[in-house]
Amino acid sequence: DFEMDTADKDRKIATPALILWGARGPERADTFLDVWRKYASNVEGEGLPCGHYMQEEVPDRVYDHFIKFFTA
Repeated sequence: DFEMDTADKDRKIATPALILWGARGPERADTFLDVWRKYASNVEGEGLPCGHYMQEEVPDRVYDHFIKFFTA
């Protein structure tokens, strides 16, 4: 695995990535997207006004993101 990891360490994922996270609770930094941008070249998303269970707490917001992302 080390050889494969080393060979890919400077490559980025080209597939678009949607990153969503629950921004309520302990301090949540907006660095989630910055972290993912180190590994993927096409990243979008946002922190949602909820805790850990986004799909249960704000299902309409998650659904709206999914529809926009997967039909673009």
